[in-house]
Amino acid sequence: MYASQQASPPIDNMDNSTDENPHVVPKNEYSLNQLVSINIDCVSNLVNPKELLIKGPTEIGIKLLLSPELTFSCLTKLKTLSLTSIKSFPENIFKSLGTISTTLEILEIGDCEFLPDDFPKFLKQLINLRSLRLENCYGRWEKFSKESFEVIRSLKHLKKLELINIEFNVELQLEKCHGITALLIIPIYASQSAATNCHLLECLEKLSKTLTHVVWGLTKELLRVTDLFIKQYSQNRQNRLNLGYNIDMPETKPYNNIPILRSKIPKPQPEGLKTTEIDKEKSNNINMLSVPALRDWLDLVMINANTKVIKIPYSATTRVYLSVEFDNL
Repeated sequence: MYASQQASPPIDNMDNSTDENPHVVPKNEYSLNQLVSINIDCVSNLVNPKELLIKGPTEIGIKLLLSPELTFSCLTKLKTLSLTSIKSFPENIFKSLGTISTTLEILEIGDCEFLPDDFPKFLKQLINLRSLRLENCYGRWEKFSKESFEVIRSLKHLKKLELINIEFNVELQLEKCHGITALLIIPIYASQSAATNCHLLECLEKLSKTLTHVVWGLTKELLRVTDLFIKQYSQNRQNRLNLGYNIDMPETKPYNNIPILRSKIPKPQPEGLKTTEIDKEKSNNINMLSVPALRDWLDLVMINANTKVIKIPYSATTRVYLSVEFDNL
């Protein structure tokens, strides 16, 4: 506390709508008995701290403890609160933190899948919040994700939003966040990766007039699975014809393509944009969009924004920050 998967199987369906691909995102399961317990009652002894950072190594989960009678009256000048690596929150944690609601400007939550249900209620109290970072937004997060985004849109001073390892089923909520000017997003790509990329393309286009800084993170695991998909259907032309695949796959650089739905080719299209069609007769078919083409599309659509597309291993996603990618943030 501070105050201040390697192998992949053959792929039969690149955008399976029901099954998760365990080789894209490693699943970490924690037993409460395996967690490191940290009691934060000592916080009451701090004298007007401006930052409170509670974190541990990513491979070690923290069980946060506090006494029921603990108050955070000493945190009335707190500007930054970071809670990461926490796999077990006290039920009353956000009720106890209510005293900091008018001063907090930066909030980081490392494991949204373990948050208590009253997180949106706490978030709503942070009327002066300028920067919000949410990591590992899947699992239980879906239970209150819609409500959380409704709150995010209501925070008038919130300009910077970082969404790390998010299960991207919130496009209808995110595309309405016109108050956000700087966005970092790394989808979790556990399933429906082609649909996820299409939804994010559409979402960014709708936010193109208000965003000034954008970072889109592509996991190396997604890129590897995409390469395997391309390789599998390039090996035997006759097998592809038998399966209804009607064109040859071109030679491509490794880690350089993402899947998108054929019906959702990004528009407007940069000059020279090429996509590879697969399975043209099926409604849920897939194209391949190269990473350079994706970068060109972002530059074309988001003319008022500084944009980046980065490739990152899943294990390193939580080390990506907007302030590191852009010097002027």
